Amino acid sequence: MTTEKGWENTLRIDMSQLPERPKEIIALLGQIVLPSDGSVRAHLNAVLFHVYIQMNTMEQVKNFVKRNRGKHGITIGGVRHLYDIELVDGAVDVKVLDLPYFVSDYMLRSALSVHGRVLEINEQRYPETVGALVGALTGVRVHSEDK
Repeated sequence: MTTEKGWENTLRIDMSQLPERPKEIIALLGQIVLPSDGSVRAHLNAVLFHVYIQMNTMEQVKNFVKRNRGKHGITIGGVRHLYDIELVDGAVDVKVLDLPYFVSDYMLRSALSVHGRVLEINEQRYPETVGALVGALTGVRVHSEDK
């Protein structure tokens, strides 16, 4: 028996930001992933609440992400929540919590660059479920790092 190394040709459907977890993940996947998409493997990470889909080629993955990003989600409590569908490219997302507003992205990039190349830094905003704070910056910054 041969074993496969790593998750090549993979995308991630991130449902971790939903206010509640959908009950039927397989049924949801059946609405998003078609047999013609070239799926090889699907894996649910129940801790992070991510679904990883591996396909035959990177081209299939890129086409799938391009075709489906921003188009699928679920309505909970009358609010539409989109699934985050992204390419898994070997980068690592790191959340920096409770960072004071006066720490610039440049300072953060400089401090984190010793661990790898920082691809991007994004400050999160409060979701629609928070009421008066909708769209306000949270102070939590997520950076993607290339290993």
